[in-house]
Amino acid sequence: MVDEEVKSFGSGGPTPEVRKELDDLLKANPASPRVHTVNGSDIPSRPVSSYSGADGPGQGDEVHTVVVDGSNLAWIGHSPARPGLYEEDDRPSYAQLIDARDALALKFPGAEIHVVVDATFRHKVAEVERAAVTAALLKGAILQPPAGTEGKGDALVVAIADEAGAVVVTNDNYVELQHRYPWLREQGRVLGATRIGDRWVFTSRTCVPPRGVN
Repeated sequence: MVDEEVKSFGSGGPTPEVRKELDDLLKANPASPRVHTVNGSDIPSRPVSSYSGADGPGQGDEVHTVVVDGSNLAWIGHSPARPGLYEEDDRPSYAQLIDARDALALKFPGAEIHVVVDATFRHKVAEVERAAVTAALLKGAILQPPAGTEGKGDALVVAIADEAGAVVVTNDNYVELQHRYPWLREQGRVLGATRIGDRWVFTSRTCVPPRGVN
């Protein structure tokens, strides 16, 4: 992450562009809002999704909204063998991301699932997948940070989850965002993702805090 991302999302909250996108997402989600107080003002917000158990939420646990770190999951198993040295086959897989989304839909039937990718995602996937990614972005099937917004998709993932009281699916630690969103270190708000053959396994985890933070 870059310092600009922290400035845009970490200290002052979402930018106006992201705020509008968040409002549109929450209007589309039919679950009833609750009210909490921020800086003395009552702000309606989504109830927090919660679950228990070492293996993450089960079929009977209350999970109304899931936000997927799409770029993170698409890179699983496709990262370069030598960090920073990319070869032709070192590309995120859109097909893999859609497979993960479908697995989450089966795990949490009825939950709202939002998939967020970095703004550069459509350019990084294989050429045969680019048209499908572009179409999905145009239809809103996957989301990316609005044009001109500072920061990468990670910031939008966490901002949406914060507003919607959602469970985040990622293997990232979001170190630069934890001071703004300390719930990333709480049990019950983050799931890790592992791909084993053709199966996805989602397990409960907490984001590792920055060095020196307990």
